[in-house]
Amino acid sequence: IKRAYPHTFYDMDTASTYTRKMFSSFREDQDLEKSYLLTIHPDVYKAWGDELLKPWTIKNWNRWEEEKPSWFTDAWIDGVPNEYIP
Repeated sequence: IKRAYPHTFYDMDTASTYTRKMFSSFREDQDLEKSYLLTIHPDVYKAWGDELLKPWTIKNWNRWEEEKPSWFTDAWIDGVPNEYIP
């Protein structure tokens, strides 16, 4: 990092850690926001999926299939690992 740029950083977290904090900070009913994070950062399934994401998808999957939220698209579903789908 050049000495002229440290002031532009607001946190020392990695992208994965920052995204995890954001995901965890959302309320239980903020599925849209959580799904957006997974869309823009699909690599998080590998980084921290089993611990945090799998319980969330397993718990809510049936409700999403019934309610069909706007973000619950075929493209989004295709990005979810099979073991995260009940």
